Amino acid sequence: MEQRSRISDFEILQKIGKGSYGQVFRVKRKIDQNFYCLKQIDIQQLNLKEQQDTIQEVTLLAKLNSPYIIRYYDSFIDNGMLNIIMELADQGNLAEYIQKQKITKKPIPEDIVWKFLIEISIGLYHIHSNKVIHRDVKTLNIFLAKNNTVKIGDLGVAKLLDTHSFAQTTVGTPYYLSPELIHQIFGHQDVQYMNFVLIPNPLKHLIKELLQ
Repeated sequence: MEQRSRISDFEILQKIGKGSYGQVFRVKRKIDQNFYCLKQIDIQQLNLKEQQDTIQEVTLLAKLNSPYIIRYYDSFIDNGMLNIIMELADQGNLAEYIQKQKITKKPIPEDIVWKFLIEISIGLYHIHSNKVIHRDVKTLNIFLAKNNTVKIGDLGVAKLLDTHSFAQTTVGTPYYLSPELIHQIFGHQDVQYMNFVLIPNPLKHLIKELLQ
């Protein structure tokens, strides 16, 4: 995709998500009929910190290139809206996949579990190799594409590191925090989160107790 698109270049097909900063749509590019994910954010409604977080997500997405990370294509401002064009992972997310398996009472095959873990690990390795940590690795932020290929997404709280630093703040979804993070022991957060991406339940009672 050539950069610097306009919103009129796309046909909005379906709203597929809504977050604290904006909405996400499934769109089709008119010129080539290809499907993409459009994240649309009203930057005029954001405070300074939220604007910085949004710009950081765009910067980080553009920096990363891995088959296991949601691919960034373009970003542009149109009518006061920041539009981020990304790869469409149209098989939902890992949380939905796990929930479907629970409903059907079918255990996830061991080879599929290993596939997910390996692909998540490779994606995180690429992120870390670019001196970035995700800081909110959870099943809702791990999307699935064709053949259930893992696509790590939602880098809104990711952090760029210089060569002499590591993250010193606790950021993320409490349900997925490791005991070390809960007790304020920092560093290597993504690896700690990943330990519980597929099996978060062991933390449930501990977190409930600590947050009371």
